[in-house]
Amino acid sequence: VTSVVALGGDTLASGCRDGSVRVWRDSGRGFECQATFAAHRGAVLRLRQVGDELVSSGADGAVVCHSLDGQLLRTERTHRGWVWALAVDGAGTIASGSEDGAMRCGEARACGPSAVRSVAFAGQRVIWGFADGSLAVCGRDMSTQQRLVGHRGAVCDIAMVGDRHLASAAEDDDVRLWDLDSGQSVA
Repeated sequence: VTSVVALGGDTLASGCRDGSVRVWRDSGRGFECQATFAAHRGAVLRLRQVGDELVSSGADGAVVCHSLDGQLLRTERTHRGWVWALAVDGAGTIASGSEDGAMRCGEARACGPSAVRSVAFAGQRVIWGFADGSLAVCGRDMSTQQRLVGHRGAVCDIAMVGDRHLASAAEDDDVRLWDLDSGQSVA
């Protein structure tokens, strides 16, 4: 299992190395698989929910959207490498980034300085984390507004802390807190 997302109540979904997505429900005696569907031709790397859709990214370079019952809604084959970074905002806009440095937010595209390892929405901004340890704060049109440098390893995860702070976790065993107004690491 490579990814998991809570679907609400007693239900969750998992992404697997065999390319499948499974939906699980707590029966009172443990979680039981309710549905299994093929999502990728390779490992599912990330899994997100938006409304009644599951969005997954995979080692096959695709971003795939399914209904919660497994019906294929659409497939986007816009990446050439493993799609490690995946985020979906409340309106359904998808941001994805891959091993080849390609970044996509909706229809806007750009290329990062190295492999894209993480992404998060922050209001009208999109925050990207890279294998070289840097982060980029971009507009949704992919224009870079700010570059954050400080990690010595790939930035694996990003989380907003309030309205103006960003936490980043990296393979250098460090978690940094960034002030987005100044672009400085504050912890």
